Amino acid sequence: SHCIAHGIDMEQGLQQQIGALNRRMRAVFELAPVAIWITDAERIVFANRACATLFGASEREALIGRSIHELLAPESCEAVRRTVTQALQGAASASTIHERIARLDGHQRDVVIAIASLPDHGHTVVQMVITDISERERENRELERSRRRLRSLSASMVQAREDERRRIARELHDEL
Repeated sequence: SHCIAHGIDMEQGLQQQIGALNRRMRAVFELAPVAIWITDAERIVFANRACATLFGASEREALIGRSIHELLAPESCEAVRRTVTQALQGAASASTIHERIARLDGHQRDVVIAIASLPDHGHTVVQMVITDISERERENRELERSRRRLRSLSASMVQAREDERRRIARELHDEL
């Protein structure tokens, strides 16, 4: 009976260690500055604070239990579903896709989503790290517009110079 008691003590010790590790893991996810959610069969089972902020939720509990497809732009659902399936079928590394999300206030944002499966018995659990790149995209579009304006300006300056050259040549020719 001494062995049984020792076994039970060890078992309880292990349970406590597992519990402590779980709490520590949750704290790491919770405090991460980047939006992370964990889904099971496409339903959100965990979301950190940064995720609530990204989606405009007052608290992360507002996201728990929802289908991820409510929070993706309609045109992004299929690509995310496909990438999740690949991740669950054992893609070696996290797949990263460029998609759009739909915040709770209806506004859409451009995001990059890194998707990786988490080991579980049903092979249905996935972690997604979501990075908002809306500002970067807006800046890129602005930069591209500026470049186009510069090219156009440059072309019209070259044209003006050509016109001026022709005019001077004509005047010189007339003078002679």
